[in-house]
Amino acid sequence: MIFGILSWLAWLLIGRKYGYDHEDTIDWWVPLLGLISGKTEWIIQNRPLWFLCCLVSLDWLYWIVNHIRSKIWMWIVITCIACIGCCSGYYHLFGYWRLNTSMIVLPLYALGAENKELIIQKAKTCSYISLIATMILAILVIIVGYFYNSDFDLSLADIGNPFLFYSTSLAVILLWATISILCDRLFGRLRILSYIGQNTLLILCAHIPVFGMIKGIALLCHVSLGFFEQFRDAYVYGRELL
Repeated sequence: MIFGILSWLAWLLIGRKYGYDHEDTIDWWVPLLGLISGKTEWIIQNRPLWFLCCLVSLDWLYWIVNHIRSKIWMWIVITCIACIGCCSGYYHLFGYWRLNTSMIVLPLYALGAENKELIIQKAKTCSYISLIATMILAILVIIVGYFYNSDFDLSLADIGNPFLFYSTSLAVILLWATISILCDRLFGRLRILSYIGQNTLLILCAHIPVFGMIKGIALLCHVSLGFFEQFRDAYVYGRELL
């Protein structure tokens, strides 16, 4: 909420008067309503904050299903919730507090929570060959998902092909988990990675306002905003070539 209010004040007093936002006709109170409701399209002052609303909803959902004593029935309920979440993206349902996105990612969240002890055990006993093979397999799955699934926007519960989305997401999680295990074995605990891991929410909340500050400094130094667009154009051109 603090980051949301501060970035809203920056948008209200500065952002909406200069740069690309100066032609926006959005009312001053809409971003505040977006901050409370989690509607991504309303959080114009700092869009990544939708993730925090989603995280709260996800914790609520898992807390509810975790009270089901039978693990079989728990996963049946989780699967049904995920199916509803996947359908909600097509019909734009459950958008408040990003409940639709929470429904979609609930199986991934539950899978990690239910198997954390197994993951810790495997991290200590897996051979290097197994870890490298896992990394290669995960990379291959990610490449397939990248080229064959349509562009998706998780903040709007638009995931494209559900099978490709879940398989790619699991592969990404597995890849980073494997990299973490390898780094821990080869180099010990790396402080820089620990610092980044402990401050991911801070990075999430602050990176968009920081970009805005950089653009503001550039304007004061008479650097055209078109300079920053070159990087985005290069990225889009690279995607088209691929």
